Amino acid sequence: MEISDEDNLRLNVLLMQNLLALRIDESRMQIFALTDQGEAKIQLSRPSRDVLYLRKIRELISDHVMDLPGGYPVFLDRWTRSNQKRDENILQNLLLLGEPEAVVAVVHDPDISPELARRAWWAMQAGENARCLLSNPAIIKADIGKEIAAWLFEFLPFETEPQAIFNSVRLLLQDGLSEQMMQQQLWQWAQRKATFNIGFLQAMPDELPESQPAQQEFEQIQTDLEALLTKNDPRAALLIKVLSPEGQAFLHTIKLAMSKLADQETAMALFDLLGNYFSYFKIIDVKHHNSADACQYSEQLIHSDELSELTRLIPDQDEKILACLCLAQVEGSLLTSFFSHSRMVGSLMRRKMSPWTDPLLKHIEQLCS
Repeated sequence: MEISDEDNLRLNVLLMQNLLALRIDESRMQIFALTDQGEAKIQLSRPSRDVLYLRKIRELISDHVMDLPGGYPVFLDRWTRSNQKRDENILQNLLLLGEPEAVVAVVHDPDISPELARRAWWAMQAGENARCLLSNPAIIKADIGKEIAAWLFEFLPFETEPQAIFNSVRLLLQDGLSEQMMQQQLWQWAQRKATFNIGFLQAMPDELPESQPAQQEFEQIQTDLEALLTKNDPRAALLIKVLSPEGQAFLHTIKLAMSKLADQETAMALFDLLGNYFSYFKIIDVKHHNSADACQYSEQLIHSDELSELTRLIPDQDEKILACLCLAQVEGSLLTSFFSHSRMVGSLMRRKMSPWTDPLLKHIEQLCS
């Protein structure tokens, strides 16, 4: 199958211009071009989508742009998402191929410039591309970063993948990227869906838009641990943070998210978050099969040498120290034994998960009461 004379002429005229990016709309058989003069469009002569014809079109474009008559180089698929640094000229040429995978290769480059990001975003607006670009500090600071953030925020209600949702929320909450109204809307959604809570807990665990009073013994324990706090003891500092208003807001949000878990990805992310938050209390790295085993193991550590000074200064707070020890053992892999035998979701999943969540909630309550 050959390209029609009419399309051949139009394409060659287009390719002679100073092109910044190309986009092919297969459903309408149209080619869009971003140039330094604005946008241009070619209507291909074929009235409906034709895979073989489009392949010939892409071969012609690739031959002109990269001197590769066979079309888009297949080997590029293997390093598209490798975060490997590439020459800027290569990145510019990739955006001229009209290939989605080539655009993905560009947005995954760690040194992508705001200008190339603008061109890539014009070429292919997609959730994964938005998240990748908003992971780049240089893009966040540029005007294109705010444009991408606004698009991702508008797209978020239509996102269905849990991991994509909480990653989007985390990225939107970066400093200087989201406006107050956007954060408020995200927080409203978080009151209904645990996946949104994960994003907040990942992005701002100590600055949540949640007001909670300090634990009732906060000031007394802070006074008792003054000697350790002066020495910047990480466990004493973490215990005080947990009992502070910020820590209580974190635990309250954890409980809220746990009460609304509806899928495996969110549950495992929540467990990882909890363990990471209390990681200073993880004296020995031991893998556990379930929450009960983790809590039972923690009871053996309460009087270890590493905690001797802490327990000596607050001898009547062993339950709170034990709670921190237990929560430090938590990680997503604790749920492997559950999800390896269950594909349940929603409220049924939460009920069946109670042997994994109830022991943790008990210790969380101990830190809140």
